[in-house]
Amino acid sequence: MKFKFFYIPLSSKSFIPIKMKEILNKFDAISLEEMDNVKLMNRVDSKYIMPINKLNKLLDEILPYYKILEIDSNRLMSYKNNYFDTPDYQFYFAHHNGKLNRYKMRIREYAESKTVFTEIKFKNNKKKTKKKRILNNEHTTQEIELFVNQHLPIPNSELKKMIDIDFQRFTLVNKTRSERATIDINLHFSNENKEHFLYKTVVVEIKQESYNAASELIKALRNIKVRPKRMSKYCIGTALLNDKMKQNKFKQRIRIINKIESEY
Repeated sequence: MKFKFFYIPLSSKSFIPIKMKEILNKFDAISLEEMDNVKLMNRVDSKYIMPINKLNKLLDEILPYYKILEIDSNRLMSYKNNYFDTPDYQFYFAHHNGKLNRYKMRIREYAESKTVFTEIKFKNNKKKTKKKRILNNEHTTQEIELFVNQHLPIPNSELKKMIDIDFQRFTLVNKTRSERATIDINLHFSNENKEHFLYKTVVVEIKQESYNAASELIKALRNIKVRPKRMSKYCIGTALLNDKMKQNKFKQRIRIINKIESEY
C-alpha cells in the first residue's frame, strides 16, 4: 500500500444554511495552538445525527459557552479522507458485529492547511476511543508504514483504500470544561464505482474525558429533540455505497438519514 494522499475534489454541490456563517462569526475564536490543550486523544465520544434546518437554533443556544477554531480567518474547514480496510472489510465488520477492541485507519488532509496525517483509531472494551497519528508531510513512506504496522494488528500490505469521504466541519471548544465538539455538514462518500451525497444531514460529535451530561451542547441538543445516535462515517458511507453488503446494524441509522434527506 502506498501512503500518499488520494486527492478528493470537494463537492461543488455543498449546501450551507442561511445565516450559519453569520452565527459562526459571533463565536469567540480559539487558535489551533490554544486548542492543543484540549486534544482529548483518549476520550469518550457522543454522536448525534440531526437535520440541518435545526442547526442555526442549536448554535444560537450554545453561543455563550463555546469558542470556535479559527485558522487563517477560516472557521468552516474542509476535510478529505481516505479510509483503508482489508479486501474482506475486517474493520467494517468488526464495527458492524459490535466487536470491541476494534480499529479504523485513514489518511486525512486538512484542506486549508494542506497538512496530511495517517490516523489509527482504536476503540477499547471500555468504549473509550484512542487515536494515534503521524504527520505524513514530515515522514517518509517507510516511517509511515512502520507506524501503521506498530499500531494495527493487520500489516499495511494487506490494506487497500476502500472509500473516500469529504465534508465541511467547524470545531467548538467549551470555555470551562475539557470538551470539544465537531459539527460536520455536506458529507460526500465515494468509491471507484459510486458516490453518495448528504446535503441535509448534520453529524455532531462531542469529545469528553468522560461522559458529562451537564455539557451545554448536550443539553441544547436535548432541547431541540435530538437524541444520541452513534454513527461511523466510514461504516455508514460503506453501507450506502454497497447496498448488498451486510448492514443490519446500520439500517436504523440509514433510515434516519434517508428520512432527513427526503423530508427536511
